[in-house]
Amino acid sequence: MPASFAEPDESRLWKLVRDWPFATLISSTGEVPWVSHLPLIADENRRVLRGHMAKANPHWRVLDAGQSLAIFHGPHHYVSPSWYASQPSVPTWNYAVVHAQGKARATAELMRSVLSDADL
Repeated sequence: MPASFAEPDESRLWKLVRDWPFATLISSTGEVPWVSHLPLIADENRRVLRGHMAKANPHWRVLDAGQSLAIFHGPHHYVSPSWYASQPSVPTWNYAVVHAQGKARATAELMRSVLSDADL
């Protein structure tokens, strides 16, 4: 990633995660990637994300097998070449996204706690 696109202020990254909590969770066992879409709640003090995955979703069974990546998609929009002061320009897409990588784990106690604490 070019340095000009990186966000050095970690508090702004946490804010995007709080404001746009619906994430794409990707986990890999080395064979195939597992992908689920779910809300994840940020716990900034502990530097963790908490969420609930349906028991019928087999993705939860592979969480302990390796690393996971949660992708939070923030606001985004098309940028027309006509918006630039100098021409010629090309169209682009402006977006904000946070990639959070780490070890995921599934526990029944954690899932019950998320469900009871959910402010949805």
